[in-house]
Order: sequence, then structure tokens, then C-alpha cells
Amino acid sequence: MIPPALASRAVPAPHDTIMQLLLYGAVPDATLDKLLERLAAIFPDSRRPYTPNGEEAGPGVGEDDDHLDAIRRDTAMMVAEYVFVPAVETPLGPARSNDVVLRLTAPLPSLNLDDKEAVWSIAHTGRPEAPSPAWRTTRRAVHAVVLDGTADQPRPSFEQSVQFLRALGYRPYFQFVKKGFAFHAPGIATVLVYQTYNLPDPDPSLRRINLHGVPPVEANHDVWIVEVASVPPPIPTTTPEMLDALEREMVAIAVALRGLVDVRIMDPVLLRDQVTYVVR
Repeated sequence: MIPPALASRAVPAPHDTIMQLLLYGAVPDATLDKLLERLAAIFPDSRRPYTPNGEEAGPGVGEDDDHLDAIRRDTAMMVAEYVFVPAVETPLGPARSNDVVLRLTAPLPSLNLDDKEAVWSIAHTGRPEAPSPAWRTTRRAVHAVVLDGTADQPRPSFEQSVQFLRALGYRPYFQFVKKGFAFHAPGIATVLVYQTYNLPDPDPSLRRINLHGVPPVEANHDVWIVEVASVPPPIPTTTPEMLDALEREMVAIAVALRGLVDVRIMDPVLLRDQVTYVVR
């Protein structure tokens, strides 16, 4: 049964199907501070107060911080992502290729999964398009909806969102947190610098994430991923000309970061989002 708070509808996001442009890179711990300072200089409007427990940042918060501490505080971000796969395997045959991975995700304003300000969305990322010699970014379609509720509960809780996906015939597969820093070029792209953490089970009474003492996943314990992702255009229809113009802006960001990080096209195979079944 679909939870009542979700039974009304899953409201399409403003751009429920978009073409996303991507560039990826990585920096070691030793280079992180210099990268953050350069990003803060390139995107000064990205700075905003942030507190990890969700309290409002009052006057004077961070007044004694040095420049780098202030950048870290004002651009901190954390995104939780739960990956779901079909609860029942499709039998071998052509229909199995239609099975898709769904991702339940939300930027978290605090360490609480049930933070009332958290907006949970469901997304399916399409297979990246085969790269063209003329392209300088990875391109893939993203289909997403923002879950809506009722007048009494306009934003479904984390638990209700999970129940909704279970009602659709999906089961949790794995989960993780992207924790790091976010910089924004309005109308062009978002630059994320983060490490990935295996998401521990939240406190059942508080629905809080406890990341204290949890190391990043082994593959990036001493490096930071740099992701440059395009922002959806102001209209849902994206023409090739619009994508080419957006790509030029993203390449300009990549050029501005040279010397600290080389962000480039990712191998499409590595970004393929598909259900992997174990052959028995």
C-alpha cells in the first residue's frame, strides 16, 4: 500500500527529464585547501551559512574563523543517496534489460534523515550517450520526480519515501553519503568536491546519521572527487544549440581549475546505471 502522504502524487520536478552534462576529476588531500580557495574566488555567491545540526546560523557565527575555515563552513554539503533495485528479478530474456535502478536522494540540511526541510526525490539516470569527437563533456538523460505529500504533510518523511518505493516493487540495494563542499554557477553548473561514505544504519529513534568515526570508502579515503554537473536549463526542451552553449561554459570552468585539478569526460561505461544480476 502506498503511504497516505505519498498517495496524492509524485510531482514531476520542474525539469522531470533533462540532459545532464558532466565532467569529473580528483584531487589529493594535500591540494584540497587550494582548490576550495580557487572555487570560492570563482563562485563568490556560493557562500552561505551552514550548520551541521540544522540550527540557524546567528549573528557572529564564524567571525573568528580564518578565511579557509569560513569557506569550508559556508559551502559544506551532505547528500544522502539510497539505491533501489527491483525486488523480484525479471526472468532471463529481452525484458530483463528494461529493469532500472532508482535512486532516492536528498541534500540534507542536518544529520537527521527526517529533517522537515529535506526534499526527497526519485531519479533514474539514463545510459550515457556514446561520446562524439565534438563533445567535451559526458552527456546523459536524467528522469526525476520530487515526491509530494498532502496539505497536512507537504513533504514526505524519509521512511514514507522508502515505503513508496517498496510499494512500486523495489528494495534497498545499498546507500551512501556524499559529504564535502558545493559551489554554484547559477544557470550553468554546480561544482561538488566530496568524499563518499558508506551510510551506516541511522539511529532508529532519531533517524539520525552518525558519521563520527566512519571513514570514507577505501577507494577515495585520501582523495576528493570533483564533479562538475550542469544545471537544468530554464525550459524542459533542450536543443543541441543550448547544450553546446552550456558545454562551452562548463569547459571555461574546467580551464579555470587547471593547475589544481583536471576535470574531463568520464568513460561512459563507468557511469552506466543498470541492475546487475548474479548468475546462479
